[in-house]
Amino acid sequence: MILVDIYPNESVYSWLCRLFIRSGYTKPKDFLNEVYKGKRSYPSLFFIGALDEEFIKSFKKVVSHKKLLLEHTLFKYYVRFLDLNRKKNIYKRALNNESGIENLIPIEMGKNDYFLRYCPKCVIEDRNTYGEAYFHIEHAFPKVHICAKHKCELIDTCISGIDYRRGTFVSLEEVVDSLEIREVSEQDIKYRVAKYMNDLFYCGLDLKKDIRSGDYLSSRLKDKYIKKNYGERDNVLLAKELNIFYSGLDGFEITVNKIQALLLNKSWNSYDLALVALFENIRPYELSKYKNYKNVNEVIAAVDWKKLDEEYTNKFIEKTKDFNENDKFKLDRNWICKELNLEYSVLVHHFPKLLKTLSEIKGKKRNWEELDKIYCEQLNNLYKNNRERFVNRILTFEYIAQVLGISLNKFRKLPNLRIRSREIIIKNTIKANRWTRSL
Repeated sequence: MILVDIYPNESVYSWLCRLFIRSGYTKPKDFLNEVYKGKRSYPSLFFIGALDEEFIKSFKKVVSHKKLLLEHTLFKYYVRFLDLNRKKNIYKRALNNESGIENLIPIEMGKNDYFLRYCPKCVIEDRNTYGEAYFHIEHAFPKVHICAKHKCELIDTCISGIDYRRGTFVSLEEVVDSLEIREVSEQDIKYRVAKYMNDLFYCGLDLKKDIRSGDYLSSRLKDKYIKKNYGERDNVLLAKELNIFYSGLDGFEITVNKIQALLLNKSWNSYDLALVALFENIRPYELSKYKNYKNVNEVIAAVDWKKLDEEYTNKFIEKTKDFNENDKFKLDRNWICKELNLEYSVLVHHFPKLLKTLSEIKGKKRNWEELDKIYCEQLNNLYKNNRERFVNRILTFEYIAQVLGISLNKFRKLPNLRIRSREIIIKNTIKANRWTRSL
C-alpha cells in the first residue's frame, strides 16, 4: 500500500479516505480488511477503531499511533473531563489498539451533529497548499458550526455518522457542494464558543491531577452563585444567566437539572462544561490543567442541616405567632419557601422539624363556622369594591377560591361561602345573557 502523509489537523477518517483512493483497491471491503482487524470492522468518522497490527507498523514513519489518537480524532475531546482513573484506563486501552473504545466513552450527539462538515475557506486554502481539500478534526466538534480560524459558517456534507457502518470511504473532494462564505464577527457568541472549543481541544490531556470537573467549576464560581442562607450552589440563578449569556447560540438551552449534574460530577459533556467555563472567564489552558483550583469543600461549605432546620423552625414560629385562624388557614409549604427564602426541594429533603411544625399548626382543630363567616365577608367586600374581578367573565368555584387565596378543598368545607358564591355566579350569568341578547 502507498502511504500518504497526514495533513495538519486532518481527521483519521479523511486520511484513510485518501489512502483508499491511492491504494489500488476497487472495493472498500478489501481495503477495510487490510486496515482494520476483525471481519466486522468499519471506518469511524470521529475515532480510529481497532487497526491491523501490520498496518500500524507500516504507517509509523508517517505518524505515530499516539499522535493519531490525540491530534486527529475526537478522543481527547470526549475523555478530557472523565475521572482520572477512568480516563487513564480508556487511554491505555486505546493506545493498546483495543476494539470497542467508543463504547467506553460517554458520547452525546444530537441528530445534526452526525454530519461531517467543512469550512469553505479551509477548502480553498488546502487546495492551494496541498492540492486537495480534507476533513479537519476541529470541524467535527458537536454543536460547533463555525470555523475558529476563518470566522465563517461550516457547511454540512452528506456523510452522516448515523449510517457509518456502511463501510465506505468518501473524501471531502467528492462531496464539496458549495464554497459560499458566510462570515461572523469576533463578538458573535457562536464564534466565541468555536474559538474556545478549538483552543481547549489543542491543550494537552492531563493524566495526573485527580480533580473532578464539577468540583473544579464549583470552585471557580462567582460568589453570587453560592447561596448565603444555606451554603449551596444557586443553580437556578446560574442556569438563568447562562441562558441569557448564550441566547444567540442556536439551539442552546441549559436546565437546572443539567447544571446540577455537571457540578455534581454526574455529567462529563465537554460542550456544556466548556460553556460554563467560558461564561466564568476561565481560559482554555486553565480548564485543561484545572489551574487555580481551590478545594471545593472550602468553597461549598458542608451544611449542618440539623442546625439550619432548628433555625428556620424558630423563624417560622416567630413569623406566625400572631396569626389568626384565617392567616393560619393559608399556610403551606409554598408560603414557607417564599417567606423564608428557601427552595422547595431543600425544604422537603432537609427540614423535617420545620415541616412537622407546619403540620402541627395546620392540624389544629379549626373553627370552620368562624372561617366561613370571615370568607363570606371577604367575598362580599371584593364583589362590592372590586367588581372588575367578577364582571364580563365566566365565574366558577375554582376562580372564586383563587381570588380568595384558598384551595378548592378548603373552599368545599365552607357551606355559606359556597352558597354566596353560587348566588354571585348566577347573578353574573344572568347579566351576561341579557347583554348578549341586547347585541
